[in-house]
Amino acid sequence: MKIRHLERAGIETYLPELHKARFAAALLAADAKRLVHGGDIKEGLDRLLAIHRMARHVSDEITIFHLVGLYMSNLSSQVMAGVLSEFTIDEEALIWLKGEIAHAGLPRGGLQSAFGNAAKAMVFAFTMENWQQFLKECPVGTEDAQDLRRALEKVEPVNESFLRDTRQYYIEFMAELQAALENPFDQAYRMIQVLEKRPGQDLTEQPEATAAFVLMAGYAKCLCVDSRAQTRLNAVKAAIELYLINIRTGQLPDALPPGLPQDVFSGRDFAYETNEEGFVLRCHAPDPSKETIHEYSFKVK
Repeated sequence: MKIRHLERAGIETYLPELHKARFAAALLAADAKRLVHGGDIKEGLDRLLAIHRMARHVSDEITIFHLVGLYMSNLSSQVMAGVLSEFTIDEEALIWLKGEIAHAGLPRGGLQSAFGNAAKAMVFAFTMENWQQFLKECPVGTEDAQDLRRALEKVEPVNESFLRDTRQYYIEFMAELQAALENPFDQAYRMIQVLEKRPGQDLTEQPEATAAFVLMAGYAKCLCVDSRAQTRLNAVKAAIELYLINIRTGQLPDALPPGLPQDVFSGRDFAYETNEEGFVLRCHAPDPSKETIHEYSFKVK
């Protein structure tokens, strides 16, 4: 893994194995569509479930790994929703899919683990050698860079004591981010937005905030991406229940049955309405990174 600093882009990470994982997920999704259109619906759905399993495996690392896992999980859920809408699936296959997809998606607390792993990696990554390399590539010409330069001037020459304090600041900062994620989405998002500003505010008087400032990774947006993938998967799981009800009773229910997976953004059951083509599951709260309220439409054949 190679990391370097880029102006206005924070840390750039070269992870070719993750590129391969994304490519493999795209190939599986394409193969799933081929199988479904060829009439082998169950085999196609199994390909999509395999993407979910891959996503769980990939995401068990630092934040960038988790985000790639979310991309893969979201891709699978999106294609699966299309299969449910466009093709008639019998009760036996839906029951099988319900059982298999119950364990799909990334582990609960995956984003917390990713933040925690990033903090652990910091202990080993921020060494005197890496610091010297960072100084050579430190961006110039921007307001942020000027603040950073002024802070660094206060600690020249850098010593191990400063690096130890820098690592400790970063570890404690990441721990606060993890604690924020214990809350419902809306509260967690607002807490993280406040936390993201702190290293820049502390930098002038506390140069040890350097690492947290430089390694800022858009944590609030990470939370949105995580919640978006979870919510789409939850919509697919809820839709499977509605398709089963439709098969067993000959019609869609007037209201959602209790206990279905929920909209992560609001922590509530999806808003539900039927239409001429099928039904819609809608979030109650917006996704702040997209400034939109997500909704998921499903057709009933």
